[in-house]
Amino acid sequence: MARKRSEWLSAFFKTGEVVKGLVDAFLQAGKDPDELLDMMRTDSVCRQEAASAVLAYAKEKKEDAILHLVSSTAVYLSEGGFIARDHFKVDMSDEAEVRINYLGNEFVDNFLPMVEVYQGGEGKLDIHQLSKSSRDIPIIIELGEERIARIPLVCLWEMLKKQGKGEKGELFTDGSANIFFIRDAKNTLWTVDMRWGAAWNVYTEPIGVPGEWSKGDRVFSRSLETMAT
Repeated sequence: MARKRSEWLSAFFKTGEVVKGLVDAFLQAGKDPDELLDMMRTDSVCRQEAASAVLAYAKEKKEDAILHLVSSTAVYLSEGGFIARDHFKVDMSDEAEVRINYLGNEFVDNFLPMVEVYQGGEGKLDIHQLSKSSRDIPIIIELGEERIARIPLVCLWEMLKKQGKGEKGELFTDGSANIFFIRDAKNTLWTVDMRWGAAWNVYTEPIGVPGEWSKGDRVFSRSLETMAT
C-alpha cells in the first residue's frame, strides 16, 4: 500500500536529520568531509561510522526533546454545529454537564462567539507531557508546526465532558496545566489552559506571552494518524 503523503514527508525530513547528524559528527571530529564520501563507497567501514554517528545524533535529539508522547485518545463528534456559548458556562451545580468555576475574560471575548460546523465521526488527539519547561513556540514546532498543534474548540469541550466533575482521565485534575492550541472566531491562535480545582478553570493567553510551562504539564494536539489531509 502506498504511503500517505504526510508519512513520506516525515520520512524525508527524518532522513535529512540523520545525514546532518552524520556530517556534524565528522566535522566535530576534525575530519575532512571528503572522508565521508570515501567511506560511503566502502560499505563495511561506512556501516560502522554511520551507525556510531546516527546513534550519537539520536541520543542528542532525545536529550533535547521537549515532549514525550504519553498516549492518544478518541474524540467522538456528532454531525452539525457547535455553538460555544451554549456549552461553556460558569456552573457549579451538580446538574452541570461540566462543572466550570472560571472562564477567563479573553476566553469569553474571543471564544464564546464561535460557531464551528463539522462532519460527524471520530477524531483522535495525541497527549504529550513536557520533559522540561518550555514556552509555546518550541512546543508547537516540536509537535510539527501549527497544522498539527491546533485543535478545534469542540474537541476541548469533548475532553471536558469526559471529566466534567473532576473524574480521573487524560486531563490532569491535580492543578497541573492541560494545554491546547486553538484558533478563535477571528482566526487568531491562542493557548488555552484548563486546570481543575473543585471545578474547571479555563485560562487563555496569546501565543508567545513571556513565561514557561512547567515540566510535567500536558499538551494535547491532533494525532498524526489523522493528518492525511
